[in-house]
Amino acid sequence: MDDQSNLSQRHRQMYALIEKYQNSPLSQKAFCQQEDLPLSTFTYWLKKYRRSQQTADFIPMKINERSPQKQSNWCEIEFPGGIVVRIGRF
Repeated sequence: MDDQSNLSQRHRQMYALIEKYQNSPLSQKAFCQQEDLPLSTFTYWLKKYRRSQQTADFIPMKINERSPQKQSNWCEIEFPGGIVVRIGRF
């Protein structure tokens, strides 16, 4: 069996364990003790699993048109929560 097959098998094995954990009432520590799995290994794979489950949502951006006299070399994006990103020359 090649390395890629071993990795895929390990992914399936660990993801199955994570899904088993999610359906159990146990804490991470108790689950790992029950499964004879180091907590650090479990948390590493849990992080990978959660990242694989995330979807990137596309949020359309509306650009207000400006008059030719007010053109600039920068863009400002204001996100909910007060975060502002400014791109360009000021």
